[in-house]
Amino acid sequence: PVTLRYPNSEDYPARGPRTLTDGLTGGRDYSLNWLFIYGNDLVATIDLGKVARFGRVTMNFLQDERHHIYLPDAITIEVSADGVHYEQVSAEKPAIPGSATEGEIRNFSFAFSAREARYVRVTATCPRISLPQSGKKASLCCDEVYVLQ
Repeated sequence: PVTLRYPNSEDYPARGPRTLTDGLTGGRDYSLNWLFIYGNDLVATIDLGKVARFGRVTMNFLQDERHHIYLPDAITIEVSADGVHYEQVSAEKPAIPGSATEGEIRNFSFAFSAREARYVRVTATCPRISLPQSGKKASLCCDEVYVLQ
């Protein structure tokens, strides 16, 4: 199960929070198989169901500036054995490539010293970009968070 601090967009629901772990990867079309977060950070907590040992987390984000979808300003990975006390194991401020107006998929991979944990929390900070011409807020689209040994 996946829980979100902020809800995904009702306009593009995909499979809701389960979109991050359903095994269906998103393509260049943001309306299919992407968890679309409008105007907020992505804060997703994944319950692995039992304590497991792992040392890598990967995920995909979509960049499609024509539709106000941007890459995160920062990504943080935290782990917990009990779902209450979290330890930050990785953080990155991604180097943002040039703009993408046709939809480009970017993979982010975080390797760290292997830990035993049941919960993984991914926090992706939504850019605070002013879009006065459209009156819209910046959005994030994330798909398939993989927790690997």
